[in-house]
Amino acid sequence: MKESKGLVVLALVALVGTGMYVKNAGAKEGMPSLTALDYVQIEQLYAHYNHYVDSGKDDGQAYASLFTPDGVFNTNLPSLGSLRGTEELAGLARNAGSPPPAVKAAHHAVNIMIDPSPEGATGSAYLLMISSPEPGKSVTGLSAIYSDTFVKTSEGWKFKTRTMNSVTSPKKASASE
Repeated sequence: MKESKGLVVLALVALVGTGMYVKNAGAKEGMPSLTALDYVQIEQLYAHYNHYVDSGKDDGQAYASLFTPDGVFNTNLPSLGSLRGTEELAGLARNAGSPPPAVKAAHHAVNIMIDPSPEGATGSAYLLMISSPEPGKSVTGLSAIYSDTFVKTSEGWKFKTRTMNSVTSPKKASASE
């Protein structure tokens, strides 16, 4: 029992120390800092984004709720362009997503970077997407770079703007690849 209490105390000390380091590492002269909890909540926002756009949860409303009411999603894709506001954003997820187990697309945000900003925070991540239009087949190769602006609201962190710059086009792959 004493050993487990010691481990809990050690874990708490490490967590507090990490939080102080993260807070101080993000601080610049005159720039607000982010707490360890802010970083975790923004990383969860990235994860919820991927799941909600892929599933179309709640008729796209779960995805749209990740943005501020006036939120904007910009792309360099002529077929998509820019989407503004709750209804357009919900429509994207409603049309793109599909409930498990038949996920049409799987978005993966990797190499996430988060920095404090005067408005709240900025972020960047690489998008890797794999689509499965039918069992045993996949379309791979779509990659992009997200550039994000986050604001902290009474409901938590939200996307204010998200810009996706596609850097590759999808490549059709066989089931054996």
